[in-house]
Amino acid sequence: MSPPPVLLCDAIETLEQLAAELHRVSEDGARSAEGGEQPGTAPSERRLGRELLLSIRVLLPKLRAAHYLHAVQLPPAPRACPNCDD
Repeated sequence: MSPPPVLLCDAIETLEQLAAELHRVSEDGARSAEGGEQPGTAPSERRLGRELLLSIRVLLPKLRAAHYLHAVQLPPAPRACPNCDD
């Protein structure tokens, strides 16, 4: 299993890519709807995509904050006697 900072970085990167793709798809759908063309997705699918994008945009700052807090966390204090079991 990967350490938490690596998992957070992977999650952040994946969500950023997903958000970019959802944004691109929603912009393409909006452009085709404005141009009078038949949109490639149903209105309910576009709405679902917008809601998912909004959820990702809310989640990303929280994940970044968690990653930052984990990165600046101080290491545990060394034991007084490394060879003792106290």
